[in-house]
Amino acid sequence: MVFSASFLPAERHESSVERFSLSDKYLRVRCMLGEVLLVLFIYFVCAVAAVAGVAWLVIRRWRGKLVRVVTKVNLENGTDFVVSTTTVMGSWIGKALVFDQKNKILMFYTNGSYTLHDYSYIRSWNLHWTDSVGAAGNIMHKGVHLMIETNDLNRPVQSFPMTSKSQGDAWHQRLDLLLNG
Repeated sequence: MVFSASFLPAERHESSVERFSLSDKYLRVRCMLGEVLLVLFIYFVCAVAAVAGVAWLVIRRWRGKLVRVVTKVNLENGTDFVVSTTTVMGSWIGKALVFDQKNKILMFYTNGSYTLHDYSYIRSWNLHWTDSVGAAGNIMHKGVHLMIETNDLNRPVQSFPMTSKSQGDAWHQRLDLLLNG
C-alpha cells in the first residue's frame, strides 16, 4: 500500500466555530432554566389535576352513598327527603342532617347509618366561630360550626362544621324557617 499526501497551502477561512460572548451564554442558561421551570410547572399542574380528579371521584362516591340511603329511607318510610344544598346540612362524607319539609321529619346521617326524628327533636341551635385578624388587617372567621342541641340523652349536642360564616348564617336562618316557621 502506498500512501501519498499532498501538502498544499491551506486557504484561509473564517472559523466555523461560533463565538459567544458571556451575555449570550447567560441568555442560553436563562432559556434552559425557563424550559425546566415550564416542564416542572406542567408536571405540577398535572399532579394537582390528578389529585383533584381522585378527590372528585371519592366525594361523588360518598355523595352517591348518601343519595342511596335517602332513597332507601324514602321507600321504606314513605318520607320525602330530597338531597340538595338547601336540604342537606353537613358533609356528604361523614355527618349530615337531611330535612323532609313535607312530613316535618329530619334524618341524622352518620357514615351510612341514620336515625329519623320529628322536628321537635332539635331544641336549639347556635352558630360558633373564632375571630382572628389577618395580615392585611381584615377580620377572618375561623372554626365556624353550627351547634345543635337535641333531645337525645346519648348525643345531646351535634356539631356541624361550616365552610364559612356566611354559610353558617344561611343555615341558621334555614333552621329558623324550617323549625319555627
